Amino acid sequence: MRTNLRLLLTLFVLLTGVTTDWSTDYHVSSEGTDSNPGTENQPWRSIARVDSARFAPGDRVLFRGGETFEGNLVIDDRSRTSGNGYLTLGSYGSGKATLRAGLGNGILIRNLGWIVIRDLVVTGEDRTRNGGYGVKVINDRPGNGKIQGIRIENVEASRFRWAGIYVGGIPTDLPGVSATAGARYGFRNVRIERCVAYDNMYYGIYLSASWKTDSKDYGNENVTIVDCLAHDNPGDPAYTANHSGSGILLDDTDGGLIEYCVSYRNGALNAGQTGGPCAIWTHASNRVIIQHCEGYANRTGGVADGGAFDLDGGVTNSVVQYCYSHDNDGPGYLMWNYEGAPHELSHNVIRYCISENDARKHAYGAIHIGTSGLPVTEIDVYHNTILTSPAANASPKAIWVGSGSRAPNANFRFYNNLFIANGTAPLVEIEPKQQGMVFRSNAYWGTDGKFRLRYGGKEYHSLEAWRTGTGQERAEGKDTGLFADPKVSRMGENETIGNARRLAQLRSYQLQPSSPLLGAGLPLPTSAVGVPTGDFWGKPVPRPAAADHRKPDIGVHQLSQ
Repeated sequence: MRTNLRLLLTLFVLLTGVTTDWSTDYHVSSEGTDSNPGTENQPWRSIARVDSARFAPGDRVLFRGGETFEGNLVIDDRSRTSGNGYLTLGSYGSGKATLRAGLGNGILIRNLGWIVIRDLVVTGEDRTRNGGYGVKVINDRPGNGKIQGIRIENVEASRFRWAGIYVGGIPTDLPGVSATAGARYGFRNVRIERCVAYDNMYYGIYLSASWKTDSKDYGNENVTIVDCLAHDNPGDPAYTANHSGSGILLDDTDGGLIEYCVSYRNGALNAGQTGGPCAIWTHASNRVIIQHCEGYANRTGGVADGGAFDLDGGVTNSVVQYCYSHDNDGPGYLMWNYEGAPHELSHNVIRYCISENDARKHAYGAIHIGTSGLPVTEIDVYHNTILTSPAANASPKAIWVGSGSRAPNANFRFYNNLFIANGTAPLVEIEPKQQGMVFRSNAYWGTDGKFRLRYGGKEYHSLEAWRTGTGQERAEGKDTGLFADPKVSRMGENETIGNARRLAQLRSYQLQPSSPLLGAGLPLPTSAVGVPTGDFWGKPVPRPAAADHRKPDIGVHQLSQ
């Protein structure tokens, strides 16, 4: 009789979209038996019993907190869910349950939406031997379109090969993975919150789909990653064809938000010879915001990258703001368009960000923008504060812009930034043939009192000489910008916050009352990606020129009223 009622309930939900109070909680405990009905008093015992079951909208599968369960949890579209009745996987009792996956996936959700996964620990045997993912939510059925509704909350995932957490279509960016014909899309409306991913080989948290170089749309849509931690995901020392070892990557997505996340010590074993890992980045995406995040001590064992934040090939209409990068091998903030990127790299913004002692390897800028493919265009970089220092194995600079042989980059605007060179590091390096580069109302300082800048292949040793030779830092016949001690609170002290909700505790780079940067900025026009409402610490800033006649302070801090 119970089976017939359950069948009727499922048919009712499918036809009407309305759930009832008849959804069921199933409990799993080491004290249970798989022949039990799965109630709290008579729980199931194993992951295998869960795998054999079929679930309906609103059901919950709950593992007893503090206990460990061996196996690989699999739920697919033989179960049924709806927007009015998410299927929930989680823990009950005290603490989190642990799912120990051995060499396979911890949790596999296949071709099914309206799923909540929360309050669980998933662990593999060893990232060098495991062949799976901690949590893998995949849409791999041809013709499916985007599947709706994934929430992953308070999950800890470690010791897996490919990723601690993966959501999307078939991830063709991984070695040995090819897309099924017609299986193009991933998911819509995804939220990953308060998760920790560490000691995974390729990625901590990864969203992607089967992107193509001629794509006109995106595999995923409306993705939020918030309050997450990704660390010590080292990469694959045997994989040289591309990158491995990133913290958080949002790939092939239209509409994304990554905020209040921290990513550190990733990428040290990456061996990529064409690209490398980053702490937090997006690729082939549109309308992505990365904000209020910290990325530090990220590494690369290969020839490239190892930086903090990146708007990579094919990213448009996106912004990085209110972020803090420090002590990374690669750039603090990168934009790079590679040959064959699926979309243009254009109309992006970096604002109100801090970079301290980044670019510790290779020849990067703390803000590094360039291309080996089609040109990067329409970029705004404003109200950032950058400190660079000499490095034994690198030649860092605050800003670097360059291009490959196909076409020069065009139309970059650098306004109201503070560039500080500690020691002999150059302030700015712009390669020849770049078009439409505009520097206005920036502050420059070398701690040894010297001005070092390379522009269009020529070196300049004073701000005045650069103005005269290039027309930069001059507007409407008047000089802009200044070379002077900025008089900030402190700098170069390697402050690590470690909790992105507390970035306002950072005490470096705040302007002092005697700073020459007060009121020395340029009022900014309205931006295509919105107008900032505050400085790095949340203090209100002057509105765009049309609404506010005050001039802003230069850098990330607004002291004057």
